[in-house]
Amino acid sequence: MEGYSLAGKRVLVVDDEPDVLELVGELLDNSHVIKVSSFDEARKILEDGSVDLAVLDIMGVNGYELLRIAKNKGITAVMFTAHDLNPENTEKSFKKGAAFFVPKQDLVNIAKYLDVVVEAQRNGESTWGGWLDCFGDFYDRRFGPVWKEKVSEFIMSMKKLGEFVQKSLDMESLGHTLNTSVEFECFNGIDFRDISVEGLAQSGGGSSSDAKPLTKVLVIDDEEGHCRLLKKALERRGGFAVVTATAGKEGVALAKSQRPEIIVLDMVMPGMDGKAVAETLLKDSDTRSIPIVFVTGILTTDEAKEKNAHSSKDYFMIKPILIDELAQRMNSILLDPEQRATHSRQACRSEPEIPACGAAALSERAKSDRKSS
Repeated sequence: MEGYSLAGKRVLVVDDEPDVLELVGELLDNSHVIKVSSFDEARKILEDGSVDLAVLDIMGVNGYELLRIAKNKGITAVMFTAHDLNPENTEKSFKKGAAFFVPKQDLVNIAKYLDVVVEAQRNGESTWGGWLDCFGDFYDRRFGPVWKEKVSEFIMSMKKLGEFVQKSLDMESLGHTLNTSVEFECFNGIDFRDISVEGLAQSGGGSSSDAKPLTKVLVIDDEEGHCRLLKKALERRGGFAVVTATAGKEGVALAKSQRPEIIVLDMVMPGMDGKAVAETLLKDSDTRSIPIVFVTGILTTDEAKEKNAHSSKDYFMIKPILIDELAQRMNSILLDPEQRATHSRQACRSEPEIPACGAAALSERAKSDRKSS
């Protein structure tokens, strides 16, 4: 049961972005969440030793100093960041005693990561045992394979810890989103200012009298949290008006009534899945020309590249996804007028079954389990 280990826990969340604090509070709804935006207030709470867990942003609130205080007080601390996301900070968090490191691109799964941390501690295991499985592929895409060479000592530690806890760590409890990704999700988690919304400062993130008409986007994903994250992140980035659906049939109905310019579609959903949604839209003359960005965690990067090479209209993205990358991809797709007139979705008709491995497949497996239960 997701969140069971966190039930009743006092969790301090420190971030200088109100939207992030609000979101984490919603995601940790079975815990007592203390939301703080300033270093001084966070320091006082940590020094009082009145919390069980701390989730600390690296940037803006002097997260590493707060980590030092938490460690001295015996408080489990998890680091998360977006602007400061890099291999060096990941390794630094590990060496300075953090219990885990979460890219904000996958913030939507924070409850699941904290669950894993608490359970690992309860079982006397390393809290970092599954980190490389969760984020290794995401880091490969974000930083290129050479990132492992920069932090080779850290990678060696992760591999050893992973071997130690492989059999005992219940990684099935760790679903992924946007890993959008998420899957990401974390959907590769998601940034409202820095959670992957890297283009916000450049785009302005707001409206003006000279602004171009907003691009209407339909997001279809059975995870309500993912829908909420994407809507908020894309709209705050600027240039998009987002409507959401949490079921395939609802998504089809909205596609017909709202006539979005582009659809972001999760491939694995209970009931009508992404493949069925795409095929239904293709059969309708009113919706067949709408391009689709498929979000999936069950394809490898190479498999997604192969599908994209054979599909000139739709596009596959691997979870977790970066909002800026998603926005740029949608804009690129919509620049080509032929993509609305001669839309083809043959690439989605042969979705292969990929053995579940790592965090990128966990939510897909979890969803499958829910459908069969």
